Amino acid sequence: AAAAATAAPAATPGPDKLEPYRKMLLMGVPPPAVQLRMAKEGLGDADVRAVLGDAAAGARKGKAKAQQTPAQQRKTKQLHWTKLDECVDVRATVWAGGSPAGGGASTKGSPAQIGDEDLALLEEIFAAKPPAALAKKKPAAAAASKTAGAADDDDDATLKKVSLVEDARRAANVAIGLEYFSRQYRGDDDALCRAVASFSEWLDGPKLRSLQLQLPTADEAAAVESYVAAGKDVGRLARPERFFAATLRWPGFGRMLEAACFRAEFDEAAWDASRAADCVAGAAEALMESAGLARVLRYLLKAGNTLNSGLANGNAAGVALDSLDKFATARGKGGMNLVDYVAQIFHDQGAAKHLDFVDGLPSLSEASRYVDDD
Repeated sequence: AAAAATAAPAATPGPDKLEPYRKMLLMGVPPPAVQLRMAKEGLGDADVRAVLGDAAAGARKGKAKAQQTPAQQRKTKQLHWTKLDECVDVRATVWAGGSPAGGGASTKGSPAQIGDEDLALLEEIFAAKPPAALAKKKPAAAAASKTAGAADDDDDATLKKVSLVEDARRAANVAIGLEYFSRQYRGDDDALCRAVASFSEWLDGPKLRSLQLQLPTADEAAAVESYVAAGKDVGRLARPERFFAATLRWPGFGRMLEAACFRAEFDEAAWDASRAADCVAGAAEALMESAGLARVLRYLLKAGNTLNSGLANGNAAGVALDSLDKFATARGKGGMNLVDYVAQIFHDQGAAKHLDFVDGLPSLSEASRYVDDD
């Protein structure tokens, strides 16, 4: 009895325990994923063979063959991204926290983990090989499909545009900026250039300034010139490059555009300049006529000459306008400057009312905006 018990094979689960895995196969789950699930749930090789049959052995043989092949075919599609340089410290980036790969289920509050089953599903979704349904086409249908595909490739090659701008963001910004003008001139860049040269009334100052931003840089112009000089089709160029090519057909187009901007903005600029001149002239006249300001300046001049006594810049009759700030920047004890000193003298002598002359002056803040340091 003991020998019989020893010889008896190990009991296997009933058919009902293996049925879920068979259903997984019927639903299209890849055999490797089913095998991983069975191994994770503690089922042995006999159970795997009972469900997968030769599929498991075939998978193992295929895997061994793939390992022996030096240049094996990719199982998944390639993700075209840009890796961080090795010198980058990822601890200071959003990628910190460790690799998400690894087995085991994630717990609440912990980072999600990618298990073997998830990887098997990922390989299934992003498989590099074509779907089986397409591989089973009849020869005639496959040939027809190949011919149609070749025609589509020719169409794509015809429609594909040549981009010479290295900065993709710059190319996108130029294309967006030109869209407004394309609606007016129906995409005819030569018509747009003629409108600039003829001072079109539709092209006002803001539009012309916007168009200036779309002009080619020196490198972009050189690239387009080389392309055109090689006898290549300008129609194959992308939207920004076609506009660049059109501007290059107009010698000095950049200066022409600047002249159009000056003309369009002249009336407004002249009015602003006249208003600024009146504002500055009015402020200067008020300052010259202020007796209180003159009194304070004389006190400051006397204090300055006292400090510079015996020096080459002493005994001054006056100072230049750009030296007036020195009265406020020259500091003494307690941080007091010469303006504070003179104000204190006025206060101690009971003449603080003479400092109220500021209230009688017009607002100088607007006039100061028009004063150029040069």
